[in-house]
Amino acid sequence: MKSSKFEVVRSDQGGCYLCLENNQELYLAREIRGGRLTALCSRCLLGNLDDFMLDNTREWPFSQGQ
Repeated sequence: MKSSKFEVVRSDQGGCYLCLENNQELYLAREIRGGRLTALCSRCLLGNLDDFMLDNTREWPFSQGQ
């Protein structure tokens, strides 16, 4: 079964997809090669900018109704 483009991949503990820690704030990042939406901590995101990009696929709340 193909996963949804909005399904977020995390560690089994619910934390960062790469370092597996769940005690930090997580950011949504799109894996460039595979297109998976992943949850990454800031350290992993900044260290892997060649492989991931911040995801902006959802509508911002303040843009509704304009």
